[in-house]
Amino acid sequence: MMAKGELFSIYLKTGKKRLLLTIVSGGLIFLTIVSLVMIVYTHRFQSFQRFQEEHVNWSDDGFISVSSNQIKSGLLDFGSDYLTNLTTDFSTLTTSLIPRVRVVNSTTAMSVQINEFNSSNPGEPWLTHELMTVDDVAFTVVGSCLVAGRLPRNSSELLWVKNNETTISLNEMRLYYSITELNSDPLNYTIVGIVDNLDAAFIEAGLSADVFHWSFDNLAFYNYHGINRFLTNYSLFNTVTHEMGTFYGVVTHLVDFTYDLTDLKLNALIKYLQLFPKSNDLAISPFLNSLVEL
Repeated sequence: MMAKGELFSIYLKTGKKRLLLTIVSGGLIFLTIVSLVMIVYTHRFQSFQRFQEEHVNWSDDGFISVSSNQIKSGLLDFGSDYLTNLTTDFSTLTTSLIPRVRVVNSTTAMSVQINEFNSSNPGEPWLTHELMTVDDVAFTVVGSCLVAGRLPRNSSELLWVKNNETTISLNEMRLYYSITELNSDPLNYTIVGIVDNLDAAFIEAGLSADVFHWSFDNLAFYNYHGINRFLTNYSLFNTVTHEMGTFYGVVTHLVDFTYDLTDLKLNALIKYLQLFPKSNDLAISPFLNSLVEL
């Protein structure tokens, strides 16, 4: 009876061509499968990139990349580098979750809630408005949207964003409160400029118009209807909020990014999405030391 080694030796001697054919055929099949997989993957990736280019407009997609707000009380003192640090912090939060995404542009905004007492509205005499600022690049676009007046030059001057609900005249004096108490010191402002069509101007400039339409779905954050929105540059905003003295209300932070997805691995997209914090487990901003919505 032959041993297994002898049988294998005979097989090699008598079937070299058959063995070579088997190896070559197996290699060709393997290469064909790999090629098909690469073709399908390349097609899917190119389709994904093409969809992003043709259908995704980061400036007007209805979403803000990273946002947060919280109730603040006491004296507001943000500092000169606050918006820069906010942008860096929010960018790091995003790129840490999707490492191959590259941030190529951003629009940063923040706002505080201010209040107006209106005795002619007996059901709720306190009306809510929003005082907002944007980063310096974005504010140059705000300036191009002036339809009347000029830009603010000091902390007692504001821009009014035109809307369909109310009418405010140029050079009108407005009285607001940083807390809903009539015995607190009122804040007097003059409307020195009126701006309109911010959305169109921001989109044309490649900046985010979504920051003017913020809202939160998660109950960890606060939504309020600001009847009027007022704008000023960040330097004056920092002064205005500091001069408010005692403050109680909502402070909102918004950063919307434009992304370059060229290096994004499509087959890892599901993994990246799974890493995003769920609504019951929100991410925390180290800079703000508060929850954020991604």
